[in-house]
Parts: sequence; C-alpha cells; structure tokens
Amino acid sequence: MRLFTSIEPPAAMQQALAQICYGLPRIRWAPPEQLHLTLVFIGEVQPALLEPIIEQLGKIHFEPFRLECQGLGSFRSGVLWLGVEPQPQLLALQQSLLAQLRPLEGLRLESRRYHPHITLGRMHRRHPPDLQHFLAEHQQQHFSFEVDRFELKSSVLSAERAQHRSECSFAAQV
Repeated sequence: MRLFTSIEPPAAMQQALAQICYGLPRIRWAPPEQLHLTLVFIGEVQPALLEPIIEQLGKIHFEPFRLECQGLGSFRSGVLWLGVEPQPQLLALQQSLLAQLRPLEGLRLESRRYHPHITLGRMHRRHPPDLQHFLAEHQQQHFSFEVDRFELKSSVLSAERAQHRSECSFAAQV
C-alpha cells in the first residue's frame, strides 16, 4: 500500500485551480478533487503498518493555521506546481510528522529538502510544452485557506492516474 500525508485545499479552491489547468499540450492535469499539499510521502508499506502509522500520527498536536499559495513553477521531473508559502506552522507540522514516523520499522521516508507545493499537472519530460506564456498569465494567482486538519491517504497507481483515498483524518486542536 502506497501512503502519504497531505493537506486538502477547500473544494472552492480546488475548483478555482481547475479553471486555470487547461490550454497546454502534453500535460496530464490533476483532477480538482485530488489537488493537495503533500506533507510527507511515506511510500510503499505493508498493510500491517497502517494501524501503527495511524497511531503515531494521532500523537501529533497542532493549532489551526493559515496557508498562503501563490506563484507557479515546474520541477525538472515534469511537475507543474502552485507554490505554498513555507511558513513556520506548516514546517513545524511537517517536521512533527517525520519525527513521529521515523521510529517505525519498515518505512523509507524521503530525505530531500521539503518544498511545499500543490501539483497541478505532470508534463511530458522529453517534450515539455512552452510554459512561458502560461506562467506569466497565472503568476499573480493567490489563494489562502485555513488548515484545521491533515489526512493520511493511500494512492493506487493506474495507467491513467493515481486514485487517492483518505485512510484517516487528523484534526487540529483548538
């Protein structure tokens, strides 16, 4: 089973983002309902680890906070993204997740530097589209929303796209 933790933008923001995700060739756009901010990619795990992971994540305490999202860009991997401001509460939550998950046997957590973003689509790496006009046109897009929970999600890959399912939701403490 393939797992990750994420923050889900509100449905209105997902729909607003879907309105700009068009018009470029050779991009597989993310469906609006699957737009999310990954906190920690856990990866492939044995199903028996699901309960211990949920137990560890349930120990995390955080207060609600506001996320600011703006600026579009792309990674060499072919991911087209919306930037997320790496503010202290977000980074603290992400680090808390890592700290709770590291002690579990059988997990291989990513060690690369955290770059918060929402994946809008994936480009063909060998033949990427010209992004210059698209980025200039949408660079001023700004979104903001309150974070009051994070999700543990599973992902099943298929030829067309990944299917995400919430395994457990963890609310902020008020």
